[in-house]
Amino acid sequence: MKDDIRFDKLIERVVSFRQQGIHYFRTCEDAIANGGPPPPLPIVSKSHIDAVDTRTISVEPDAIELRMLRTLHDCYGRQLFDDDGLKSMIRTFSIQGGRNVLHRIFISDRHGDYRLRFILDEAIVPLKALFDKNPDYFLPDALEVLSRLGKR
Repeated sequence: MKDDIRFDKLIERVVSFRQQGIHYFRTCEDAIANGGPPPPLPIVSKSHIDAVDTRTISVEPDAIELRMLRTLHDCYGRQLFDDDGLKSMIRTFSIQGGRNVLHRIFISDRHGDYRLRFILDEAIVPLKALFDKNPDYFLPDALEVLSRLGKR
């Protein structure tokens, strides 16, 4: 029962970060539409500046994201709320989405993505199984890249 409460709190945290992102982007749009500068980024949302536009991600985690969160919860439990690296990863997951996080873990070779793999060391094997089992989950990203290349 205690684990279910913690898992629910984890989902609440993800939803809260996503709602903050949506609010920030809408506030920016409104300011620009009215001829003003975008508002300053709230301290709690600094990572939104490099984020995928949160409006393109559902506020509620999708089925794959829920499996990812369950995997992370099973591997790390309370540490997801206490460990700075894991808290940062949850913020990244919330803002960029599970699809992007899996890409960063298993495909990317950017420096920050190596750090992400290091932080998630205990969860790599079950996350890799989820990644390998759901190739169609990544199809929209591939199609978007192809679309951008075709427009050049």
